[in-house]
Amino acid sequence: MNDPAAITQEARVMIKEYRDKYPYSPLFAALYAKVLHNVKDLQYDEALRDAAIVMPDRSVLYQLIYKEPLQEKIGVVQASTMEPESIEVERDETPKKEDSAEVVEIDTETKDNPEELERDILIEAINTSIQLDVDQLLEEEVSDKIEDWKEEANTEVKPEVTQDKVPTKFSDWLFAMKDAAEATELPKTEKANPLHSSSELIDRFIRTKPRKIDITREPVTPQEMGKMSLVEDDAFVTETLAEIYAKQGKYEKAIKIYEQLSLNNPEKKVFFASRIRFLREKLAYDK
Repeated sequence: MNDPAAITQEARVMIKEYRDKYPYSPLFAALYAKVLHNVKDLQYDEALRDAAIVMPDRSVLYQLIYKEPLQEKIGVVQASTMEPESIEVERDETPKKEDSAEVVEIDTETKDNPEELERDILIEAINTSIQLDVDQLLEEEVSDKIEDWKEEANTEVKPEVTQDKVPTKFSDWLFAMKDAAEATELPKTEKANPLHSSSELIDRFIRTKPRKIDITREPVTPQEMGKMSLVEDDAFVTETLAEIYAKQGKYEKAIKIYEQLSLNNPEKKVFFASRIRFLREKLAYDK
């Protein structure tokens, strides 16, 4: 993780996939931000904000991304400042007085070196400023996220309230007031006059009670009676004879003729079946 050159594109893609699959996992969010910081990717700022939101302790995120590289740089600087002293001491084989004098000179030279002083000051400034900047940035991003969520929730709720509760026309408002008044008055009237409401129900039932309908039978002409008298055998059954029986109210005979016709004429079986069903319903209704 500390060596950007060692991170392959496949590793970056894999870490991003885990971060997207588990968006509330602080581990994958911090690792993805660390990878983008090492390779100096343009999406690092966004990844850092996302990681800061899900991290329970931001100091861990700061130490992972910033503090470890700074400590390594400080160690390198300290090692570079200590090397000249050790080299000078090992090479000197003069008496102790000369050694002490040279050591003092080396110390004064290192202290008076402006590059080393600037480097130390820069390291301290980075340690303090980065922590402050990161904390401020994370607080601003979290507050912005919360404000965005509130605005989205308000915009989603407002249209529903205006559409459901505010009438668009005066007539709609008038009918809405009328319905509300009726809804409030109905329970009162039912409680105040229970006998009156029950009597109304009885009257309504009597008025709407289905009554038996008298089926008027059409009169049979003398010609039809003559045809019926001529037909005594079942072999001479016809549709006309069945209709005559039906008009006279002799539904059983008409049904019997239609059944015989259905056997003799299979192509008209559906028609005869419908007539038989109709006559049976009439027969059941008369009974």
